[in-house]
Amino acid sequence: MDQLENRIKELYGRKKLSDQQLKQLLNQKVSSRPQKKTLQLTVFALAASLMLVFGYYFGIHPEIQKNRIIKAYAEEVAYNHLKESAPKIYTDQTSSLNEQLSKLNFEVTFDERLQRYGNLIGGKYCHIDDQIAAQLRIEDKDSNPLTCYQFKQQYNHQFDQSINTKGVTVHLWTKDEVVIAIAETSSRE
Repeated sequence: MDQLENRIKELYGRKKLSDQQLKQLLNQKVSSRPQKKTLQLTVFALAASLMLVFGYYFGIHPEIQKNRIIKAYAEEVAYNHLKESAPKIYTDQTSSLNEQLSKLNFEVTFDERLQRYGNLIGGKYCHIDDQIAAQLRIEDKDSNPLTCYQFKQQYNHQFDQSINTKGVTVHLWTKDEVVIAIAETSSRE
């Protein structure tokens, strides 16, 4: 490498500018500052790019937004579940619940998937995501209480997942326009 460096120094060390070339170079006006307009455009483009990137990843990106919503649902469901509120209406019939919970803007369901968790004991009104919801009490085969929440979805997301929060396992899924959440304090086998 040293040999190459020495040869390059030797080659360019012998080269010189003519007087006319030196005069031309010295007479050229070289601006060390970019034009004001170019600088403004550069700053604007950089700011816009940063806004797009942060907006996309911290709020606009649909998957991130969906995950935030699901996590918020799970935390609110877990909080309500830990209150261990008793039902106001004791019945194992959804038709009776739908009659008595007439302020809901959807029909309460206790379909086959929900029946796998246990038996319906009753229900009452509650609030999830700042809207009226149905809170159903379910008892599993070992008499452990589970809470089922049903509420109309305000967003257009489809999901089916489980989240552990505050010592509660929350199973969330969507059925048509309704979010269904089952909360339990211990894991099911």
